Amino acid sequence: MAAAAQTQQNKQEAPNFMRAFGSLTTKAVGEDGVRTALFVASTEARDRHNTIITLDAWSKRLQRFNDNGIIAYQHHTSAGWMESTPFDPDYIIGTGRAYIEGKSLMCEVTFEKSETNPLADKIWNKVEAGILKAMSVGFIAHDGHWGDPDEGEDSGTFYFTDVELVECSIVNIPSNYEALKRDLSTWITEHHPKQEKQSTDDFHNQLAIAKSEVEFLKLI
Repeated sequence: MAAAAQTQQNKQEAPNFMRAFGSLTTKAVGEDGVRTALFVASTEARDRHNTIITLDAWSKRLQRFNDNGIIAYQHHTSAGWMESTPFDPDYIIGTGRAYIEGKSLMCEVTFEKSETNPLADKIWNKVEAGILKAMSVGFIAHDGHWGDPDEGEDSGTFYFTDVELVECSIVNIPSNYEALKRDLSTWITEHHPKQEKQSTDDFHNQLAIAKSEVEFLKLI
């Protein structure tokens, strides 16, 4: 019963847990045998969901991730996220460090040693061979706003201004687009429903009508 309740709670919390996608940039094996890979986790480019995650949004809570920066395979961080597969701690394949560099959120992955985690070794081999090169990062949205043209923003774009990086995963294929779009739309609609901004022309037209009505009333 407790497990079922926890699973239901995970399902209810999932809409606030979103995904952004990045790509591999470099990979290396150090003289000490430590295997690392560097990914661009996120940029300020507008994605296909018409959202932008600003770099400032990431930086506000980035230390929380770095205090316990784990790297998973296929987002398998606990039993609740992949109910169809029994949880295996070897799905945690290494550690990660996230930081801002230039106009990108970067994530440096250090893979676990092969003798302690055969799965991590297998994933590293695929990364090194160029077979796996996608990263998907999970985040919790805390705040954002629709673009303000007066501030040079696009009114049709939603800008996330405060997000919390929760986990980074090396993935085969990024999560389903329609499911992600639904989660994003639900959160934005619930927390920041779009309000159409009145144009200057509309304002002046309404003002002219109001003045005409006043003048008309004076003649009655």
